[in-house]
Amino acid sequence: MNQKNCLTIIIAINACLFLFIGCSNENDQDIGLGAGHIVKLQGDTLDIPYLTVLEAHDWVDENIELLMIQAFWVMEGRLNIDPDTISDDLSKPYGSSSMVYDSVGQYWHYLNIMSPGTREIIQNDSIRFYHGDVVVKWPDSALLTEVWAGGSLVWVLHNDIGADTVIDAGIDFVLESVPGLIAAYGDAILSATGYCCGRPWNQPAEIEEGCGFDIDLTVTMTDLALTVREVFNFASWPHTGEIELTGPIVLTCAGDTAYVHADVWNVVTAYINGVPSTAVENSDYFWPVD
Repeated sequence: MNQKNCLTIIIAINACLFLFIGCSNENDQDIGLGAGHIVKLQGDTLDIPYLTVLEAHDWVDENIELLMIQAFWVMEGRLNIDPDTISDDLSKPYGSSSMVYDSVGQYWHYLNIMSPGTREIIQNDSIRFYHGDVVVKWPDSALLTEVWAGGSLVWVLHNDIGADTVIDAGIDFVLESVPGLIAAYGDAILSATGYCCGRPWNQPAEIEEGCGFDIDLTVTMTDLALTVREVFNFASWPHTGEIELTGPIVLTCAGDTAYVHADVWNVVTAYINGVPSTAVENSDYFWPVD
């Protein structure tokens, strides 16, 4: 083959590669570089997996908020207490619940076990208070600047066919503010990591039609600016910051639309002035910021 023919073939190959890669659909998204380079297609906003993941996102958000309220409740019960005037019972187990102070770890430990009807609920929380850089057992409202907490919630609903609905969520967070604002339910900054959730809905084996799914997500909250009272009141939160959910979700549907969809999902919600914008992607598709 002569040099001219070789040059012609090289130009033709480059042109084909340009048409195949360089002129991809404008709704495609380039992810990664080098050997990890992936072109993802824009997903349909009416896809059942996408809609289910959005529903799961909202549900996880609600459970993480419950965990935060659980920790805030523990915090509220420790504020402005004179240790010289309280009863010893305040730091001892009582009934199915206990609130004890770990003097070695320097944190309060709250445990509550309930079994109403066919449900079992286990609340577990550890919480530490700071006045500046100093860890304190009994926080003062005017001096409290930081709260470290780690909590979990396990919720089991037993049904007649033995396939229990299980929810398991946990979070570790740091809440920071200027002296006085946390105790006054004012503005604060929160960062956290957590997980959620298990099997929050019935599985298709238990129902004639519909969808159920298993969730195994990690949760990362970065620099959430919030108002503590709004969290207590389940109001819109936070004002700014980012929440990311990542992990596998298995969706199983029964009935006329029976199928199984399993994938790893990533959901990132950014808050600007209290308004959330959510971007979603899985292994093959992306859904742009709404």
